[in-house]
Amino acid sequence: MTDSTEVMATSANKIRPSLVIWVLLLTVLLGYLGWLGRTLLQAQSLAVDILPNAAPCDIRTGPCVASRDQLEIIFAIDSPALDSSHPINLRVELKGFETDKVEVELQGRDMFMGQNTYKLNQQTDGSYRTEGRLPVCTTDLMTWRATVRVHEGQKVTGGTFDFEAR
Repeated sequence: MTDSTEVMATSANKIRPSLVIWVLLLTVLLGYLGWLGRTLLQAQSLAVDILPNAAPCDIRTGPCVASRDQLEIIFAIDSPALDSSHPINLRVELKGFETDKVEVELQGRDMFMGQNTYKLNQQTDGSYRTEGRLPVCTTDLMTWRATVRVHEGQKVTGGTFDFEAR
């Protein structure tokens, strides 16, 4: 009987160190993933320098402006209908920027509707344009947020513009 007790004790000792190693590795991996996720979220939220809106604006009546010092982002939707059943023409004009890329992200302000990002193309008149579409929403009226991002190398400057659509 003593031999079987020794074998069981020896087996338990062999399992225990490997289990401890696996638990430690898993703990380190989870800690690293948590740190990486938090770092990436902070970098994403801090990376865009958001310009304040110049004044309250209704996108249906004309362009909206975000500005600070010599920088200005003018955002417009040049479409007769602002609803999810029709394409919308997005337009951005810039003052004080030398940009590599301009994009607009459309999101539901109060309800997650996905991230709908559109790259705008520079036109001969200096403006940036593209055609976009609002995701279909089951509510009658929804508030959307357009976030314009202007890329200048590693620097990203933006403006946010809220508007309502059906």
